[in-house]
Amino acid sequence: MKLGLCSLIVVAGAGPVRTSRYVRVMRHPRDMPAPASGGRALAYQTFALFLIALLVRLLGNGSMPVHVDEFYHLLAGQSWADDGSLAILDGAYPRAAGYTALTGLTFLVFGEAGMFVARLPALLAGALLVPIMFHWTAINVNLRTAWLAALMLCFADSAIEQSQFARFYTLHALLIWLGATATYGALCSGRPLGPSVLRLLGAAVCYVAALHLQVTTLIHLAGLGLFVVGYVLTRPAAMSAMSERRFRSLLVVAAIALLFALVALGVASPLASEFRQTSLWAEEHRNDILFYARNFVTRMPILTVLALASVGFVVLRRLRAGYFCLALIAVPFIAHSLAGMKSFRYLLYALPFFFVLAAIATDLMLSALSRLVASRSAAMDRMGRATISLSARPIVTTVLLGLVAFAAIAGNWSIARSVKRIAVDAHQAAIRPASLVSPPPDWPWQGASSELRNAIGNPSLFVVADDLRAVHYLGTFDLLINRSRISDIVPAVEFGRDFRTGRRVVGSGALLAEIAACYPDGAILVPNERWGVHYAVPPDVTRAIEDFAQPTGPGVEGFHLYRWRHSPRGARCPYLRARIADRSA
Repeated sequence: MKLGLCSLIVVAGAGPVRTSRYVRVMRHPRDMPAPASGGRALAYQTFALFLIALLVRLLGNGSMPVHVDEFYHLLAGQSWADDGSLAILDGAYPRAAGYTALTGLTFLVFGEAGMFVARLPALLAGALLVPIMFHWTAINVNLRTAWLAALMLCFADSAIEQSQFARFYTLHALLIWLGATATYGALCSGRPLGPSVLRLLGAAVCYVAALHLQVTTLIHLAGLGLFVVGYVLTRPAAMSAMSERRFRSLLVVAAIALLFALVALGVASPLASEFRQTSLWAEEHRNDILFYARNFVTRMPILTVLALASVGFVVLRRLRAGYFCLALIAVPFIAHSLAGMKSFRYLLYALPFFFVLAAIATDLMLSALSRLVASRSAAMDRMGRATISLSARPIVTTVLLGLVAFAAIAGNWSIARSVKRIAVDAHQAAIRPASLVSPPPDWPWQGASSELRNAIGNPSLFVVADDLRAVHYLGTFDLLINRSRISDIVPAVEFGRDFRTGRRVVGSGALLAEIAACYPDGAILVPNERWGVHYAVPPDVTRAIEDFAQPTGPGVEGFHLYRWRHSPRGARCPYLRARIADRSA
């Protein structure tokens, strides 16, 4: 075989004279491909992928802008490192307390409590997920599919950005993957009972930890349960039982009863209301069931088509690993589409299974294409009609592979965007190596804290619209304006106490004016991005502020800063002042 053609076959698909593993599965549809032995070569490739994923994520850790939610773990993690609590001012942030403790432990290890360090647990978890997914896919599908899937995950923008986000999403995705694949191994490896039980115990530990981080773990478990039920029902004993007529009606009745029981349990569960609960900032997409479908098509159109095509390949070839991944992306996709809260990062834990499906389809199509090209080229060579000379074939093959790689990147906005960002970050690191460990940007707060302190002074009442940044950059505040935050606290009432900071929250302009009237002087600080925004500081509140307060001059860039000074007045002042001063209830 000519050198250029051989290169294309080796990189793009199976050799033309060897039967691929997929074909063997098609010939023996009830059998999975035999597990590949790990070996030193696979270990080296796994480690190399970890280094690549780690480097890609480290490059942009100092350039990814700060998200407000990161301050929950930053502030509570600082408290944990100081005294073992999860305190933020007079409140506490108990959600995913284990992850906050991990953040605090990272601060102790590095001796620094900054945002760059706070992101390291998420960064490491995101980097580890890539080689772990690669290793499992190589053993349970094949090596080419493993490389394709791992590179998709490694360079997907959502996977990179969540690795540079001081929250628990990448660790949750890693635990989900470990728990799911451990369960798969216990069922499908054919090993003795002892090792299978150990795998299931390991899976249980992973799922308990994942549930501690995210209640959406229950959605994943529903998908896993669907796969397990399908696996059990396709065992020879079950198939034999179902072939007998006397069991068929019983099985149908049992399936219907189980379905009704699950629906009734879901409706009656306290989690049912939480499933549809939506913060005010996310109300726009509450009933948008096509939200995730649009995101997949927009971000990864080619990969989405390939993943859909893989469904047919999985069914035709009865790929058990394919059924496994299909259940663990389809169920979360449907459930999250019906849920109230929507954000693409909520599906991060299901994306690895999506990429494996897309990689299966890609590998099958490239294998078929390579065999076609090889056969046609060989036929033309025998007839003396070869259109490409032997010496030119390596060049043609390289160009073709380059075009395929370019199309794969350019045709998937998610990957194209991340590759561009990686290139920019690498260029910056080459010019200024210190940028690799620089604090992430957080405009307009970063660098403005001293100017803000001087402008604010020491008012009797300090009102803010961004509580977490006010705590981080300014130290404290007295009252929060944020209409969306009201929908997050329990009970969700005006002037309720936010348990996370211990401070009261208002969303009404009239109430804010009444409270301001009770204090001789005060200051209101609102970032420009929240001024006049319906879920933060809506127009009725901005009009009320402009009525009783005056903007400071000179102002601070990026902020609306208002002050007032007058004689206190109001029948409810003792009550309002007491409520604001009381941090305990």
